[in-house]
Amino acid sequence: MTRSNILATRPVDDFLTLLRACRRDLAALRAVLADLHTDCTADRESATNQDKDHVRQLLERLPPVVGPGCCPVCTQPVPTRRAVLPLPGLWRLGTVWGRLERGQEAVMRVQDIRIGETYQVKVPQRLPPALRHRMPRTHAGFAADMRLNLRRGDRFDLTVTGTDPEGATVDGYEATTTNRVTLRLTADQIELLDLPAGPEYEIDGFVTDTDGNEVALPAAITYTVLPAVWLHPLEEPVPLAPSTARFYRARVQAQATGMTVQDVARAAEDAQEYQRDIAGQALDSYRAEEWLRTAEVEHQEWRRISALMTDRTMKTYAPQNDPQGMTPHS
Repeated sequence: MTRSNILATRPVDDFLTLLRACRRDLAALRAVLADLHTDCTADRESATNQDKDHVRQLLERLPPVVGPGCCPVCTQPVPTRRAVLPLPGLWRLGTVWGRLERGQEAVMRVQDIRIGETYQVKVPQRLPPALRHRMPRTHAGFAADMRLNLRRGDRFDLTVTGTDPEGATVDGYEATTTNRVTLRLTADQIELLDLPAGPEYEIDGFVTDTDGNEVALPAAITYTVLPAVWLHPLEEPVPLAPSTARFYRARVQAQATGMTVQDVARAAEDAQEYQRDIAGQALDSYRAEEWLRTAEVEHQEWRRISALMTDRTMKTYAPQNDPQGMTPHS
């Protein structure tokens, strides 16, 4: 019989299992409940800090009894033949599942990466300690680490040359261009220039044509031990965070405040022209592709405001009269 005079016909063990109670000693549990109900005025008065301390002291008399092979939280037997992931594994699983729920591409695994293929690399704003604190031993390694630091928060294309399944890392190179070259002089050239014999000589400098224009020469920057989770397929588009889209929509509304319908229509045409210009640059630049996403949001917002003012015959635009009005910080 419960305190509300309702007969509980369900077995006590099933009820405790439903509550995931940690203590299964019914005699001790009933004794604590009897002490808890003694002089209890919870039905008439609000609980005080003294009541909370009293309840806490009673609960301390019910420490969980965890048997061998049982869960330390609910004291229930752990099912056998079940793979239990460690906490880092559970965190990674939750991260991947969250990305799938949001419709994003799941992170790539090392076994999915093919040597010789090109992927886009998303460099985070903060590099991991292994990359942040390593000391390059060669000039090429130092140049690659410096360029990687400059790439933080950006993307670039990487052609994979090797993978490390145990470390979940990849090696590869980024195809680029340069106009700087280094030429080692031959023995005949050294003699022709009347240089002292013995040491070897190099000429380091920049290549230009006769008009002084820089000449683009193919080059490559080699990266080592990059996390495999940074790699994504080339066809994956650059996303725009919902909060960023809201900010740019709010900025357009702030710019449109007080403008007439003719001014808004001209602004929509200018936004469309800017979007077309950025679309051409986005074919060769991930940064320009991010700008394209914001340009699309701004163009759509200008067109929406223009249509709204036309439908409602508004003389000037005001966000408070817009059903979708917002502020930059909303």
